Amino acid sequence: MSSSEPTKKESVQDCPQVESYIKIDFQFETGTSTIFAYEDSGKYYIEQPYQGIYKIDSQLFERLQETD
Repeated sequence: MSSSEPTKKESVQDCPQVESYIKIDFQFETGTSTIFAYEDSGKYYIEQPYQGIYKIDSQLFERLQETD
């Protein structure tokens, strides 16, 4: 995911405003961090609520779907 590209879109909701998405929770000693992955208009994104939306490639999106 480090290869994701920042977008100019803002994340202002608790979850993406799209029909379908993948929710991924990361467990840390200090708590849980959640990101969402989704496709929108033929492009792929990961979104961290209130932090940012990043563009990813289709290969990463497909790998995330396999883990869902």
